[in-house]
Amino acid sequence: LTVRTTDVWTTRPRLNVRASGNNSVGFEERNFLGTGRSISLSVASDLGVLAAVAQVSDPFFLGRDIAANLRYASYGDGRSLRGLLQNRERSVYDSWRNTIFFSTSRRAADLDTSVYTLNRDAGTVLVGPRIAADPRRVWYALAGIEYENTALHVDNAASLVGPEDVDRRFRGIDLGLGRRTARYAAIDWLVPRKTLVDVPLGFEQETVLGLGREEVVGEAMLHGDSWFGRMFLPSPTALVVADGWLSGYFTAHDLLNGSMRGSLATFVAAPGGQWMARVAGERLFEPDPDVRALATIDPLVRFISPSTRLAETGFTASVERSWHVWDRLSSFAIDGALFTTYSRREGNFGPDADAESAVFAAVVGVGIRIVPTTSGVGPGRVDLVYPLARSSTLPRRLFLSLNVAPWLGGNRHRDAYRER
Repeated sequence: LTVRTTDVWTTRPRLNVRASGNNSVGFEERNFLGTGRSISLSVASDLGVLAAVAQVSDPFFLGRDIAANLRYASYGDGRSLRGLLQNRERSVYDSWRNTIFFSTSRRAADLDTSVYTLNRDAGTVLVGPRIAADPRRVWYALAGIEYENTALHVDNAASLVGPEDVDRRFRGIDLGLGRRTARYAAIDWLVPRKTLVDVPLGFEQETVLGLGREEVVGEAMLHGDSWFGRMFLPSPTALVVADGWLSGYFTAHDLLNGSMRGSLATFVAAPGGQWMARVAGERLFEPDPDVRALATIDPLVRFISPSTRLAETGFTASVERSWHVWDRLSSFAIDGALFTTYSRREGNFGPDADAESAVFAAVVGVGIRIVPTTSGVGPGRVDLVYPLARSSTLPRRLFLSLNVAPWLGGNRHRDAYRER
């Protein structure tokens, strides 16, 4: 048995660029004082407002097999706090999957485009015993409680898709069902330096239904939240990832803050790099004012101006060929890329907009990919794009875009845990 070790810096820069406008830059220490805890400090921008952000992750909270994550952000117009506690997973065959999640936000600002106030408190407690298992899959039941208090108001209706005012106070009992695959394959071409990546093969899903009452209007309400997906290898050098999401609040006569989203991505190894193709689409139904369609998987959304970025329906398709360019750093490799992307957004962009209006762009581009040499972290993207075709409201010029692509499994969870 030969064991090889390498000393590496555990303090690394951290960059997060989101299409929704929630961006951050800072540093992260992944092994604080040798304890295994992760601590990050960063400066973030959300809707044009700067914030100081501190985040702590502890894989053994209070010395137990509990993984904890806490994020606090102090904005010039308010603050937000998010926390997540869950069993530290030993394997997919764990007997229990228990989760405690909470978040709170207090925001109030007078921006150039709108005046808005946001007050939201939400929380979930779920207990998930394993109910069936075999060599291919594991089933677990889910039961618990949830609550949400949301009060949102935006004065300028041109800056949103859904209603200007949201006042929701929901209390519910959660019941759900989840499935995890127990089959994995290891591939060594997805990440530079032939790093092995474990790929879960087969169908997985988690669905939770919250049965309760909305206290503002005094009527029964159902909160549905579901994710389902599958990875498979049609050949040793090709990977296909398919995912779908459904969520929303249902009453006897309406659907509120609803979303229906799907994504299909294919990765194929190629000489000196790889091919990637992706299609994704989302349909929103009476969304809350701070919800954005395709906020993390549309590489062109930042090319679209903020006044027309919002939409009820979004669609994107892209094809990319990348090549390994430089591999001299300890933690990152540099790839070059050529790509083409089509993005389209339709719906009501404000009270004076045509209901059939659409914004679209078809571009070609070249880019640089800053690719971590370990799995679990998506690549940073620096793209220079030019529109071959676009809506009349979009400029015909070169455009520089900065973004961070989600990791292979970064979005494979229910919308309840989705960062807006």
